[in-house]
Amino acid sequence: MSQESSSEDLTILAAIADLERGADPSAAAPPRGDETTETLARLYTEVLGLIPSALDPVAPRLGSRERLLASIGAAPAARAPEPRPAPAAPTAITEALRTQPRIAPGPVPRRHSRWPLALAATLALAFAGASVWLWQLQQGQSAEIARLRQEVETQRRLAARTDQEAQQARTEVEKMRARFALVTSPAVDVRPLKPVGNQQPNARGMLFVAPDHQHWYLSLEGLQPATGGGVYKLWWMTEQGARDAGSLVALNGEKIQMSSDEMPAGIRDVVVTLEPDPGSTRPTGPEILRAGP
Repeated sequence: MSQESSSEDLTILAAIADLERGADPSAAAPPRGDETTETLARLYTEVLGLIPSALDPVAPRLGSRERLLASIGAAPAARAPEPRPAPAAPTAITEALRTQPRIAPGPVPRRHSRWPLALAATLALAFAGASVWLWQLQQGQSAEIARLRQEVETQRRLAARTDQEAQQARTEVEKMRARFALVTSPAVDVRPLKPVGNQQPNARGMLFVAPDHQHWYLSLEGLQPATGGGVYKLWWMTEQGARDAGSLVALNGEKIQMSSDEMPAGIRDVVVTLEPDPGSTRPTGPEILRAGP
């Protein structure tokens, strides 16, 4: 049994060698029976079926098909068109694709959208509106601040004037107290001033001198307002001459009051004259009132 298998293997190898050399295996092979022919055909078919899976595909030689059919005793069929070259092996295709230069992908065109522009326009309008509103608010606040500052300045001036008036009132009150104390003092020296001549018969006055002969208070009534730029002046008549005691301003129906903390010694008379020159240093005008010692 093993000898028959060995002989069949040798026969198969010889037939394959004849096919590779291009020889006709039917001419060299010895005649065989029908069973041998079928066995060879089956073996050839199996071998040919295994060749594509073990070897790279190669284009067959011319006449191979006829020689193969003749070796198995089959009638030749119509000639088929020459087979196309087999596709390259997957490894060759992969290597070719690997060696081909790669083309960098170009920029993908983007579709321009309009919503960013609309959003930017909306934000710009909102910013402009907010700016106008803030500017108006700032202007209103500036005007309000200016008004409040003016009111504060007005109140400050009013407070300063009120303080000044209050100070004057306190000073006047102190003067009134001093005059009242002087007038009501038991030791006060009272000298009435009487009109001189008939120039102003309704004029009259009263001089109050303190016991220290320094503090004095004068009250006059009925003097007519001075005309022609003249002025009423009070004079102390002493042994050394007349001493200016101050000017008087007469208004219709108002009382004239004067006081001081100084008084020269040795007063003999007190005289009120109407001086044409307000800057005169001695009596030159007519006498209006006089008080004796």
